[in-house]
Amino acid sequence: MKKLTLFFSAVIMLSLSVTTAMAQYGGGQQQGGQQGQRQRMSYAERQEQRLTQLTKDLSLTEDQVTKAKELNKKYDKKMTDMRNQATTPEERQAQRGKFRELMTEYDKEFKALLTDDQKTKYDKIQEERRQRFNRQGPPNGDRPQRGNRTN
Repeated sequence: MKKLTLFFSAVIMLSLSVTTAMAQYGGGQQQGGQQGQRQRMSYAERQEQRLTQLTKDLSLTEDQVTKAKELNKKYDKKMTDMRNQATTPEERQAQRGKFRELMTEYDKEFKALLTDDQKTKYDKIQEERRQRFNRQGPPNGDRPQRGNRTN
């Protein structure tokens, strides 16, 4: 009886630790419910999600949100067109500089919508994002493959 109790206790502890680990690491289920595959958000979806967060963080007005949405549509088209033109990894690599230029343009146009206080907060948020990105890598999983790292 004592062995049986000990066995069930061990099984319960093991299942709790597995459940906890799965909860912490997403349990293998990614967005879209497909195991092992992460569904990528489109540029427009990422920008919408980001705009929602910035609306809270910067206390954007309705007018600013409307203009930012128009700006997002404009750059969504440009980014999508560029992404569709690149079909090979080499072409995508070559376009990274162009993507950065587009994002710099977007950033300038977005900041033009902000007040001075909002610009200060926005710059702080951007710096925190850069630091997080440098520590963790890109959020979309575009990390270098093993053996291809350039460190």
